[in-house]
Amino acid sequence: MSYSSVNELSSAVAVYLQGDDGLTDLVSGIQVLSAPPASSPPYVRFGEKRESSARTFSRDGMQVSMGLEIAVAGDSDQTALEVYNMVKGSIEQGQLLMPTFRVVERSVWLEKTSLDADGVTWRAFARLDAIVQAL
Repeated sequence: MSYSSVNELSSAVAVYLQGDDGLTDLVSGIQVLSAPPASSPPYVRFGEKRESSARTFSRDGMQVSMGLEIAVAGDSDQTALEVYNMVKGSIEQGQLLMPTFRVVERSVWLEKTSLDADGVTWRAFARLDAIVQAL
């Protein structure tokens, strides 16, 4: 398998999140980005991506891990945590469609929240871990 499993998974997550009405209702105008943002929050951005071989259910697979950065404006980290919980639920429970892989396992976990120097932008940093297998 090649690096394409991590790219396919990030694309599938992006498509799913962009179509998530609950997320777009919670944060109007939220964007899902693969590159550093050229615009201001709100956005969900993919960070560092890694993959390694994994043997699952007697089949070869890939263990995929990628960072997620959620940036929103707010008075406290509560808004960032609400968006994180929405993203986590969407990724863990949604049907992520990939052309040449299937998701066997996935989980999203929070690493930390922080406030930018502007005193307005809150960030939640999370990690998505998944195991995928070729179709």
